[in-house]
Amino acid sequence: MQHEQILKDLETILEGRLPDQPNETFANQTDALKEASDEELEVLLADPALHSPENVKVRNEVLGVLNDRLSPERVNQILKEVEIKRVDMFQMTSTQEVLDTDKTAAERARAALSEAGCPLADLIPDEVRHFIIDPDGTFYLELEQPELYHMADFDMVLDQIITGVIEDDTMHSISGLYAQKDINDKTVSIQFLEMFFDGDQITIKTNHPMAQIVHMRREEFMVML
Repeated sequence: MQHEQILKDLETILEGRLPDQPNETFANQTDALKEASDEELEVLLADPALHSPENVKVRNEVLGVLNDRLSPERVNQILKEVEIKRVDMFQMTSTQEVLDTDKTAAERARAALSEAGCPLADLIPDEVRHFIIDPDGTFYLELEQPELYHMADFDMVLDQIITGVIEDDTMHSISGLYAQKDINDKTVSIQFLEMFFDGDQITIKTNHPMAQIVHMRREEFMVML
């Protein structure tokens, strides 16, 4: 299928109609997305615009449909490709970099995330290349190298580049943050989609069908030394 036709069909699907039956409507958008092909959904998920804050609901619905069809590895691969595109866009459109000559990039990142109550602040290493945050809470964090932390039940992985949006005790539109766990001699990667933090309680939404919602106390999120 030609790329232009895929985009046209996707527009029809997102309107809640079938491309080959434009008069057929759906009760909700999720039902419409289920009618899209894998190729169409991959193109939609690979569009950086889908990962903007206003499209987070559609993004999660697309991920939900793809997770029912594809392996977690394939979905993570698509998200990784999206992350690269998003970083390029973010660096071009970012309007404010936190400038404080008395603090390192790591200190600025910890301070901004901690002020928002985000538990990610506790995992920021000293080796940070860049930290940028916009007034709307959109942030870009670039580490010197990926970091892996051993947690109680899984390994937390911070990619070299992490992006997301922090607002109202929530971090969403996340890229570059995931968990790893060895199950039956196989390493399973679980992409974090959203993180809600309310005092000592943390709730994480993931792309894994068996762990879509994870609840934990903040102390359980900390590194096990």
